[in-house]
Amino acid sequence: MKRIATSLVLLALCAAPALASNAVRVSQVYGGGGGGATTAATYAQDYVELFNFSAGNVNIGNWTIEYGSATGNWGSSAANIFTFPPNTIIKSCSWILVALGTASANPAVPPVPSPDFSNTTTNMSASNGKIGLFNASNPNVLCGSEAAGTLIDKVGYGTGSAICPEVAATGALPP
Repeated sequence: MKRIATSLVLLALCAAPALASNAVRVSQVYGGGGGGATTAATYAQDYVELFNFSAGNVNIGNWTIEYGSATGNWGSSAANIFTFPPNTIIKSCSWILVALGTASANPAVPPVPSPDFSNTTTNMSASNGKIGLFNASNPNVLCGSEAAGTLIDKVGYGTGSAICPEVAATGALPP
């Protein structure tokens, strides 16, 4: 009985946010990974984690994660865009982890937890920037000028109005 009640509570928690317009959200962002030769970072790479809040699986094939610097556009270069392979499914109440950037060669920096996908070209800033999740690519587009209906979720971090937070910036990301 306890297991059934626990399952129902988990299902309710996962299904409730699905009432929002988008079931998949950016749940975590980590920038400034790698740490270079002398700086110790928390992880060897940057990462973006997505979570599917809905009670059903969601196909995110061909969706993009686009990085923008504090003053730059979404996906200002091809290096700042990661496209999910066709038919990529994020299961109900599940996460997908995408490792970004060049992995650190510094042995003191631990690797990112085992990612589902990797994009070695997108190196995020640790202090100011933005991450957008799109259902269609919006390369080199000013935040706020995305094609209608394509922006699924975004996170702005750091300071300055150009980071384009959803509500309020999260502040600088920790090392």
